[in-house]
Amino acid sequence: MTRKLFKFIVAILVVPTVVYAGGSEPVGGGSVYDVTFAVTGDGRIGALQFVVDYTGASGEFVGSGQDVACTANVDALAVYNDKDSVRTLKAGLVAVDGFAAPSDVVTCRFEAPDGAPTASDFSVTVEDAAVPEGVKITPLPLVVVSSIAAVGGDGCGDGDGGSVCGNGVVEDGEECDDGDANGSDAATCSSECTLVEPCGDTDGNGTVTASDASRALKQAVGIDSACTTSACDVNESGTVTATDARMILDVSVGRDVALHCNPLLVVTLEDDVELGGLELTVDYSSAADASFVGDGDAVSCVSLLGDGGLVAFNNDSTSRALHVALVSVPSIHGPTPLFACKFHSGSAQADDVTVHVDDAITPDYATVPAPEVSVSW
Repeated sequence: MTRKLFKFIVAILVVPTVVYAGGSEPVGGGSVYDVTFAVTGDGRIGALQFVVDYTGASGEFVGSGQDVACTANVDALAVYNDKDSVRTLKAGLVAVDGFAAPSDVVTCRFEAPDGAPTASDFSVTVEDAAVPEGVKITPLPLVVVSSIAAVGGDGCGDGDGGSVCGNGVVEDGEECDDGDANGSDAATCSSECTLVEPCGDTDGNGTVTASDASRALKQAVGIDSACTTSACDVNESGTVTATDARMILDVSVGRDVALHCNPLLVVTLEDDVELGGLELTVDYSSAADASFVGDGDAVSCVSLLGDGGLVAFNNDSTSRALHVALVSVPSIHGPTPLFACKFHSGSAQADDVTVHVDDAITPDYATVPAPEVSVSW
């Protein structure tokens, strides 16, 4: 079986470096704690693997095996394995675009009925690290305990009463979550973690004003004003022009002018299946004046898989095809929306855009027949 679905994942090498966790002491009281691990150094990290030895701690992580209660703090595919019998927790993270160091990378729920754990209770070994291009980082960065915080409840839920919009993880009740990018100019995700099309609202503040019209006019004459096509092409012509600026200005003063920006094209897995990965091609060659917003990996798309899902996009505007690879741990459960992209549909009809399944595997890496996938906007 081919492994082309995973060709963008960095191979994991094992070169151990042992460090002792350091960081803040626990705060608050109770028997359940959130233990956060942070990576040191600087630059961007594309792959990170480390193991936590907690034999010196009184207590254990909530859950076991791959079901241990851990959450990634960065935009990355994360896999965990808590071996209760030897009291070690392994974590591996892969990020297509990388994440910045230093930063918190993983938070795990820890139950300590006999007293609060301390940073010195956890010994961390960094086994591998690489930049997004796959080159190994030497010397290896350190991973330390950055904080230990007491939480309420029994360790079997959020602990804080619900999802947190802006943490970069799609949680219950959220349509999307791009972290700090939520609500920014031309963002696909709003500051309330809902999918949005900021038509004419170039600064993402929720209101169309004369300032937005000014940005559109500057962009029309070639002055970079961060007024992207997806936010400022309000008549769906495919480019930002003075006409768009005039229409935005009309709306800002209350005139009855309708703004129409790029709709969201949503790709959905229709079958009731469980998959470990999926590779797709969205072919829009039959839609003459249609196009996705952005080229290459800068295409304006957002994953809808939620926590544990990793998606890579590549829009080839020459061949007019969007290539997408999806991997999820532990699995992708259908039917479910997979991803959404800003799309200049022009005069395209629904059947002018087709989705081809290039590869599909189960969580155990077995190839399966292509499931049904639909496209809508």
